[in-house]
Amino acid sequence: MPFDVSAIPQVLWKCPICNIEEGLKVKTEGLVFKKHWIVCESCGAKWADPSKNDGMTLIQGPAEHLGFRDLNGWYNLANWQIQLAPIEVSVPIIIKKGEAVLKLGRADHFKSKTRRVRSAGSYSGVSFKVAKGVRFSTGGYSPGPAQSVEETVKDDEGEFILTNKRLIFNGNRKPVNMDLKKIIAIDVENGYLEVGYGQKTHLFRFPSDSMFKWQAYTLGAIKAFCD
Repeated sequence: MPFDVSAIPQVLWKCPICNIEEGLKVKTEGLVFKKHWIVCESCGAKWADPSKNDGMTLIQGPAEHLGFRDLNGWYNLANWQIQLAPIEVSVPIIIKKGEAVLKLGRADHFKSKTRRVRSAGSYSGVSFKVAKGVRFSTGGYSPGPAQSVEETVKDDEGEFILTNKRLIFNGNRKPVNMDLKKIIAIDVENGYLEVGYGQKTHLFRFPSDSMFKWQAYTLGAIKAFCD
């Protein structure tokens, strides 16, 4: 199934050609028969057919990379080398000895809630139409059965901090402090960055960053500092 063209700059958060972050943009031509292009605003690389066969074709850029690759191929080319280095930045947390901040951003934290709802009931007896769209029922009303409905709601917002030792969400309500060595999973699923830690799965979204970016950097930090 062809993917959503508008999502490509989120998935390819780093240009596969020049490695600039947040450089890819979707360009559209035509009103009725629309044609899409993916263009890097930094190096000028240009891709055609960005929804054909779940991939896209580089038509402008280095000769060795011209041609078609599926989206996974371009993603691997962009992310094959994640470079992480300490940055000088002020953060509202206590940095431990030997710990250094690698990345800093803003994030929203979500949690799953289960609530009970009752389905529509039914009347027993006779129903009369008394006006357009209005009916009068005689007899008793039987409520429908109660069901559990799970929903995901935003419960906090704050700073998202990656160090060489921890992944930290410094929220307004309660911080989430995760040792990189103890993270058991980190995936992008259902529109969230899902971080498995202990018995919990924490859900995050980013107002101005790609979830795939934070996934790549966190996995890069785990590989670089925890293996």
